[in-house]
Amino acid sequence: MKSNHFVSALLAVVVLFSAQAAAQMIKKTKNELKAQTQICEVDATAAPELAEFVKQLPALCEKNYPKIKNILASKSFEPPAKVKLIFRQQQNPGEAVGDTVYLSIEWFKKYPQDLGAIVHELAHVVQSYPQNGTQPFWLKEGIADFVRYATGYQNSWSNPRCGGVYPRYDSGYWCSAAFLGFVEKRYKSKNPAAAVNEKLRANSYTDAVFKDVTGKEISELWRDCLLADCNGGTP
Repeated sequence: MKSNHFVSALLAVVVLFSAQAAAQMIKKTKNELKAQTQICEVDATAAPELAEFVKQLPALCEKNYPKIKNILASKSFEPPAKVKLIFRQQQNPGEAVGDTVYLSIEWFKKYPQDLGAIVHELAHVVQSYPQNGTQPFWLKEGIADFVRYATGYQNSWSNPRCGGVYPRYDSGYWCSAAFLGFVEKRYKSKNPAAAVNEKLRANSYTDAVFKDVTGKEISELWRDCLLADCNGGTP
C-alpha cells in the first residue's frame, strides 16, 4: 500500500512539473512572438510562422529609428517615442497609422529579406504629418524611400532610380527618392531634405522651399538630376 501511495505521489509530481514546463514553453513562445524593446513592440501573434523573422525586428528598430529621427528632425518636434509593429492580413507590405505600423504576413513570408519596407514605414511614423493635410503624395512617399536608402536598405526592386512606373521627381517612391537624394548630396550643408520635411510637418509646404534652400527652382533641380542620379527619367 505504501509503495502504491509513493508511486502515485511521484506521478503527481511528474505531471505537475510537466504542466509547469509546458506552460513556461508556451509563455516563452508567446514572448518571442511579442517582443518588446525600448523603442518597438512587435506583435506577430497572428503569424506564428514568422517567429524566427520577428526576432530581428527589435534590433532593426533600435538601430534605425534614432537615425530616422535625426534625418527628419525639426525644431520643437518630437516623434513618437515608441512604435508598435503588428502583423496582419493585408494587401500592402506596410501601412503606418500614428505610432503603429501594420505589416503584411504574406509579404514577409514571401520576402523576409525586405527589411527596408519596415524602415520605410518607420519613416512615416517619424514624419507625423498632420492628418487631412495638403502634403503632396510624392514627397510623403519619396521622403520615406529617401530615408530607407539613406539608412542602407536597397534591393533589386527598390532602389533610387527613375523610369518605368516612376519616371519623374513627382511620381513618388524611388524616383522621388533619387531626386531628393541628389538634392541632398549637392546641397548637403543646407539640409534640404530636413527643410522640406519641416514644411510638410507644419502643413505649409510649397515648391518654393527648394529655391529658398538651394537657390534653384524645382524644375531646374530636376533638369540637373536627369543628367546625373535621375538618368532614365522623363523631362
